[in-house]
Amino acid sequence: MSFFNYILPHRFLINNSLRKESEKLRSKINSYQTEYENRIEECQNELRSIEQKKDAEYEKLKKALTRDLYKTKAVLDELGKNIMQYADDYFQRNYLYDTKKLMQAKRDLLNENLDFLNKQRDLINEEIEILCSRQEELSSNVNVTDIIQLSNNSGCDFGFTLDDDAKTLLGKINENIKRIDSENKVIEKYTLIRLRKIVQERAEYLPLIKYIDWLIQQKKLTKKLIFNKRSEILKEKKTIKLEIDDINNEINVLNVSLSRLAKAIRYYWAVPLTLISADITYKYQEKTNNQQVFQEKINEIKEIRSELHSLAEMHSNDQGRWNTLTELQDDLQSEIDSLKSEIDDIEQNIDKGKRERNQWYEKKNCIFSFFKNNNIYLISDKEQKESDESCIIQNRLAELEEEKKSRPMSSAKIQEEEKLLLLKQELEKQNKRNIR
Repeated sequence: MSFFNYILPHRFLINNSLRKESEKLRSKINSYQTEYENRIEECQNELRSIEQKKDAEYEKLKKALTRDLYKTKAVLDELGKNIMQYADDYFQRNYLYDTKKLMQAKRDLLNENLDFLNKQRDLINEEIEILCSRQEELSSNVNVTDIIQLSNNSGCDFGFTLDDDAKTLLGKINENIKRIDSENKVIEKYTLIRLRKIVQERAEYLPLIKYIDWLIQQKKLTKKLIFNKRSEILKEKKTIKLEIDDINNEINVLNVSLSRLAKAIRYYWAVPLTLISADITYKYQEKTNNQQVFQEKINEIKEIRSELHSLAEMHSNDQGRWNTLTELQDDLQSEIDSLKSEIDDIEQNIDKGKRERNQWYEKKNCIFSFFKNNNIYLISDKEQKESDESCIIQNRLAELEEEKKSRPMSSAKIQEEEKLLLLKQELEKQNKRNIR
């Protein structure tokens, strides 16, 4: 509240009003600080709660891992560590996200508190400026230099000096009045009485000036407290910024770790599924090629049978031709039977591959269900530029290419390369269809 709202109707009214305003300001600052500290404590309690929740979720996950994946012991043997590490990193990252959010909320509280203190500091500066101005005004009113100079110039020696203030001067005037008893000095005594009245009026401002000076000192102390508190807040803000930076760095490290672990977990089924799919695609290609040859042989044997039928109807005596055609028919029939057997074998291998692939899909779904049931998001290959299948094919083809440079490849490796290249072509065709 502005000091000019209390312009001297009475000095006790001013004193009372200023005292109330000072107490009101101090109470307001204390109240705000208490509220701020309570809100900070709430943030700390929430942080502890989040950490406890993270630990509880991790313990729950360990039990679920044993319970849900116990039947698939191979999963536990191969993936147990990766899954637990992924879950640990996942919960830790969520904890850091929540911690970061609370840290940002705490930083906002600090900024809010800082704004409040800045406003109070500015208000106190204004009040100090007003009080100093009023103090100067009142000090000029109690200045008695003009009276002392006038007295000295009058030729009367009352013992006044320029160092005397209103209170000292008032005491000397009273002493001089008491000392004057002669009737010849009535005018002098009357002058001193009038002078005392003037000085007394000015001296009445001295207690108020002292009080204003005391009030200025109190406000400067409050300002110093605010300065110290602001320094603490600025220091705490710097600490929180460093903590948030550390959290961001840790989150980035965890993101890299989660991507690596997610890839390792996905590759558990992605590698065998890719190889099985390559084998099935290759088998389908073999089946298609054999069916084409099979159809060609069928057409050939039909032509031979048709020619034999024509020779029989014409009662031809060309025994050589008959024997040649019969021999060709037998050879073709043998090839057809062999091709039919090969096609049947290929179909059986395809069915076997499909069953094996379905088993891996079941394992994949089992692991995905485990993560879903425990509220953990497993990073998929959809978040990458290329699918796991494409990466596995390219990496394996690169390995085979390196082997070619060092030594001749075995027939099995050559066939594997053919299978992977064929699957790669199929995937590229499928991607083009999806784009369309």
